[in-house]
Amino acid sequence: MVTGHECKTDSAFPIGKQFNALLALKRYCFYMAIGMVVAIILEKKIVYFISPGAENTDEVLKLAKERANELGIGTVILASTRGFTAEKALESLQGLKLVVVGIDRERFSKETEEKLKQKSFPLVFSHEVAYQYSEEMKSAFRRFSQGVKVAVEDAVIACIGKIVEDGAEVISLAGSSRGADTAIVVKAASDFHSIKVREIICMPH
Repeated sequence: MVTGHECKTDSAFPIGKQFNALLALKRYCFYMAIGMVVAIILEKKIVYFISPGAENTDEVLKLAKERANELGIGTVILASTRGFTAEKALESLQGLKLVVVGIDRERFSKETEEKLKQKSFPLVFSHEVAYQYSEEMKSAFRRFSQGVKVAVEDAVIACIGKIVEDGAEVISLAGSSRGADTAIVVKAASDFHSIKVREIICMPH
């Protein structure tokens, strides 16, 4: 039973900038005030790509930006081994803070690294961060897609590296090989048992 006259919002009920959500919130507050039990249902689309791969990168970036604007999220974490995805994100995700996670410095484009520095966007490499990702955990996330496994991993790396705060809601992008084909909304954490996947924005079918 929900009782009382105080209405609070939390991340389970993202308001964003949508008028319909505001109307729903007003109803929610009213029902709480009169002591009614209410089920709040949120509907959103998930985009599934027929095939995984780099050809989906532009669409992933577009969908990620749209959802970031709807939820009021200001930070996007993205996997980029050589700089391909980072370059595209610099063009497509203007107005958002980018956190780029590579594998090692030797493989990452020096030109792209310089562009990120000019915009003060953090670049971190997984080989330079100490963390443990159990095979069981990897396998569990990989059942969704390789991109989900990496997107979760990169959010943890960003927290361990003190680039993103624990508990921050961010969007994380990754792919199956080159480019991006997966985007998720996560509540970031510095360990894999605490991270929460809030939404799947898009992924391979």
